[in-house]
Amino acid sequence: MSQENIIYSNKDLLQKIIFIIIICGSLVGFIGNYFQYSIKNDSMGYNISFIGNILSIMGLIFIIPIIISFYYTSGKIINNAKDYILNFLPIFLTITTITYNTIINKLYKNELNNANIAPEYYNYLSIYSVLLLLQLIFLGKYITNISLLDITSNSIYKSIIYLFSTLNIILLTIMRIILKYFSTDG
Repeated sequence: MSQENIIYSNKDLLQKIIFIIIICGSLVGFIGNYFQYSIKNDSMGYNISFIGNILSIMGLIFIIPIIISFYYTSGKIINNAKDYILNFLPIFLTITTITYNTIINKLYKNELNNANIAPEYYNYLSIYSVLLLLQLIFLGKYITNISLLDITSNSIYKSIIYLFSTLNIILLTIMRIILKYFSTDG
């Protein structure tokens, strides 16, 4: 087995491990959200959700150098910044979505921990969670196709990721409005 094949197989394994971490981080976030909903007046669910979001963000950040190293080792040269931006935009949108959720949770920590929010918040949170999980699955397919140089399928996955990112940002904005204007003090 040549040295080049070892690099590609290890890169593929590392990519899969990082995506397992990202999906597990999302699932931990979902579990934390469930605890937050079911166990009122406790910060355990909030903390679990926060840790899950941070795991997902860190995993997404670590996947970027793997893609860059793939471009470097495969000889595929990207000549301009526009192509780099377009190739990494789905990853950045997903990072932005999860970061926005984390910021909202940090801003409204007291309301979330004290369960002083409208019940509709949890309906939107459930929809957001499902859409985020689907977005991460499609992002995994997108990154796998980058390493396979399957450009045709990637345009479809990019479009789906853009759609889910847009929907998730809208849902997060609605959730922020609920937290800001429809929360009580106790």
